[in-house]
Amino acid sequence: MEPKFTDKEAALCGSFMLAFNKLEQRLVPKWSLRDITKLFKRIVNQEENYSNFLNIKVTHNIMFYILSSVSQVELKRKSFENGKSFMDKILDLIKIIFMDELHLNEEEIENLRHCFLDTPIIKSKQDENGINRYYLMKYQIGISIEFLNNLFNSNENKNSSNTTDLETLPSLSNDLFKVLLSDNEEPILLTEYKTFLSKQFLKDTIPVTVNQESTVEQLLGTSTFLSKTESKLFYLKNICNIMKNLQKKL
Repeated sequence: MEPKFTDKEAALCGSFMLAFNKLEQRLVPKWSLRDITKLFKRIVNQEENYSNFLNIKVTHNIMFYILSSVSQVELKRKSFENGKSFMDKILDLIKIIFMDELHLNEEEIENLRHCFLDTPIIKSKQDENGINRYYLMKYQIGISIEFLNNLFNSNENKNSSNTTDLETLPSLSNDLFKVLLSDNEEPILLTEYKTFLSKQFLKDTIPVTVNQESTVEQLLGTSTFLSKTESKLFYLKNICNIMKNLQKKL
């Protein structure tokens, strides 16, 4: 398969970084070469595992990389000139920088907005090799969730039910999508789920809070050594366990 990420697009990412860093905002730190490196690693990973990703382009990666850490309230707050939000400004920059190279029009810019804001749902689709696989879809883009086959490997009616249930858990499914979009070497912070996960493994354990009497042993607990890929897969599977357990309670 020929690489889809061109030298021209790589250069335009640099142009985007310079333009973004001139934007007067305090929601996201200014980009450095480290951010460009992380962005390129995501794109390289997606090209090397192209059957796991559907319709994801450099513009999607830029948008998710910048906006994923911003709250929904701040995303939509009209805090810029002409009543524009932070998301509007990022989409404007993407359009200006990549318009000629990717032939972007207003409809495609709005599609980018939908790809970020839409609630992920699980769908069975054919990959580029004609093989049916399960994907976590956000509007027109998707990421394979083959490691979830044990949860979604029954008949089509049950798949539809799982899809419907998943829509009631937008926070979890959105976080899952963002993690899957990242490269295996990229650090992921999942603080919201740590207490829930600990209770799944140790049902009777009382959570330890940080105070003056806390010991190192209490805070660190038992250590387990995992590779970067193994640790990421561990958390992905447990996020999915959270989703499945919550679905049973709905």
